[in-house]
Amino acid sequence: MLGTKEDVMELENNIDEYIFFQFQSAYQDLLTELTSKYGEKAHDVLMEYLEYRNQEAMQTELFELLDIVEGRIANGLSIHKVNT
Repeated sequence: MLGTKEDVMELENNIDEYIFFQFQSAYQDLLTELTSKYGEKAHDVLMEYLEYRNQEAMQTELFELLDIVEGRIANGLSIHKVNT
C-alpha cells in the first residue's frame, strides 16, 4: 500500500497531522507498557487487541441496531427511517 514515496505523500495529504501525532504518541506509550510483559511481540499483541476491541464495538453497534429493528417490528412500525 505504501510502496512509493507518492503513496506516502497521498496518505499524508488525507490524514490530520495532529490526530496522527496523538495516535503515534499513544502507540509508543502503549508499546512501552506492553514490552515489559510481551517483549518483541508487544506490537502484535497491541494490534490483536485493537482488532478485538474494533470487532467488539461493531458487534455492540449491530446488536443496538437489531434491538431498534426488533422494537419497530414488535410495534408494527416500518424499519425504514421516518423523516419528520
